[in-house]
Amino acid sequence: MGRRILLALSGLAPQVITETLYCLHQQGRMVDEIHIITTLSGKELLLSQLLGEGGGQYFRFCKEYKIDVGKITFTERNIHIPCGENGKPLTDIFTGEDNEHLLSLTTELTRTLTAERSNIVYFLIAGGRKTMSSCLTLAVQLYGRRQDRLFHILVSPEFESNPGFWYPPVQEKMMKVKTCDGHFCRKSSSDAELYLIPIPFISLRERFASDLLIAPHPPGTLLTSLVKKEDLRLEISLKNATLCYGGVELDMHPARLALYTFFCLAVQKQRWFTALELLEHQQEIAELYQQICVGKVSATSDTGILNLNVENFNSYKSKIKRDLLRAFGESAAEILISSRGKRPDTLYGIEINKKRIAIM
Repeated sequence: MGRRILLALSGLAPQVITETLYCLHQQGRMVDEIHIITTLSGKELLLSQLLGEGGGQYFRFCKEYKIDVGKITFTERNIHIPCGENGKPLTDIFTGEDNEHLLSLTTELTRTLTAERSNIVYFLIAGGRKTMSSCLTLAVQLYGRRQDRLFHILVSPEFESNPGFWYPPVQEKMMKVKTCDGHFCRKSSSDAELYLIPIPFISLRERFASDLLIAPHPPGTLLTSLVKKEDLRLEISLKNATLCYGGVELDMHPARLALYTFFCLAVQKQRWFTALELLEHQQEIAELYQQICVGKVSATSDTGILNLNVENFNSYKSKIKRDLLRAFGESAAEILISSRGKRPDTLYGIEINKKRIAIM
């Protein structure tokens, strides 16, 4: 029989880990291995409050419920933190870039832990920021299997927010709690109610080609792989400032979408441009931008989309490439703005067949 593994999210309230372990223990589902995804700030709390030598709440819980900690793999090495572009662990999840690093870590860890067929993985989405829960839920939908479980945990409100409550102790004790109306009173720990809520999910794993499961791939690559290449349509909505490819939709910055839409229109005319030729079509690009912004033009700086030059064209092209790869993964290759030939006669355009483009 394989191992039972808990992969949980944790933020600034590490109590969620012991509360979940308590519920699993009550259901006869005690685990063999624990992994936690958190931030640098969350890790510090986990090490000091949960795994602290001598007084860590995890060790207290195991001792109280007669669980052999030696049979559970759970050390500092099992705490995983997403790192930024500079390689430094993130202290929090603030920006879109932070969330991309979090999603990458979450999906890769989920893929790794579900690779062994005999393992059972319990996923907990209760801790951390809401964006962390969204990332783990997506990862489970991509890689989860029939035997795996996705959980949320609900705890009585007055105990959920109480820093002194980590799990219902074997011997009940009186605790000072804050009620829903803001008053304080004393309640027995036996009054605490904990519910481990199973969340159904649709697993896409069996629909992916086997080679997509043996190495990390962006979610966009996995999702668009489910669509036949000839059915991968590129649809642009100027009104909504969105780009949809293979059923996956991307919100794109209006300035970048205007330039990209110009290239898509050029595909329909089978046109490619040098950078200098592109600048001659400044007015057409400006009109597209105005359509997207409904006449509220804001990019009027010397370096904005309304004042294109060779340098900021390369910058826009690079950002568009980044947007498309992040959203659609490797399958975005045919819809990138690509180049042909050598400088100074390099031509720029998009390779996709014009019949698969729709602009609204």
